[in-house]
Amino acid sequence: WDDPNAQTSASATGLCNRAYNVDITDANSCTKKFSIIIYNPKTGLNEVANIDWLNLYPNPTSGLLNIEISKVLKNASIKVLNIEGKVIENFHNIKSSIFQIDLSNQAPGSYFISIQAENENVIQQIQIVR
Repeated sequence: WDDPNAQTSASATGLCNRAYNVDITDANSCTKKFSIIIYNPKTGLNEVANIDWLNLYPNPTSGLLNIEISKVLKNASIKVLNIEGKVIENFHNIKSSIFQIDLSNQAPGSYFISIQAENENVIQQIQIVR
């Protein structure tokens, strides 16, 4: 688990709402990496209510989503995940402050935008509507 407590057991406790990376190694030393999203709609996805350097619009969207980043991010990547946590879009080495993603081929519903960089790890929920 890549959580602040550096937990190493099969079960992790005390996790906050965000994405976590988990490396699982079986008895044959085969390793698989997973991304897991902890999301509780009663508490929201982010403990910080306002991430002032990030703007996702329009949200909800019917297809085209703009991601505006007003902060310098090193080695930034953007992932779009479905409600099950499966990565459906993946963009690396984001250098532009405004990035557009076409999600018009995705079914209506809830999705997550994950922005990971050396100095940040943020997930925001978006809605696709028709």
